Amino acid sequence: MLRTERAEAWLLSGQFSEAQKDCKEVIVAQPENVTAWVVRAEILVATDKAEQAIKELEQIEKLGARIIQRLAKATEESILSFVY
Repeated sequence: MLRTERAEAWLLSGQFSEAQKDCKEVIVAQPENVTAWVVRAEILVATDKAEQAIKELEQIEKLGARIIQRLAKATEESILSFVY
């Protein structure tokens, strides 16, 4: 979480290379960290790399769908264990 917050601070201060490094480290360690993906997309937008940003947003969308599926399954399993 701290690296993601630092990446956001780098982004806001215009230090895009540093922000990118932090995001990359977070994504490698935690591929499902949505915040890191969003910050990386924001960096791409800020550096006029719209096409790459769109690809990042598509990745975020896929990631979000996977997370929602897992949450739905966990919720269903929790309800079933409570009922039975």
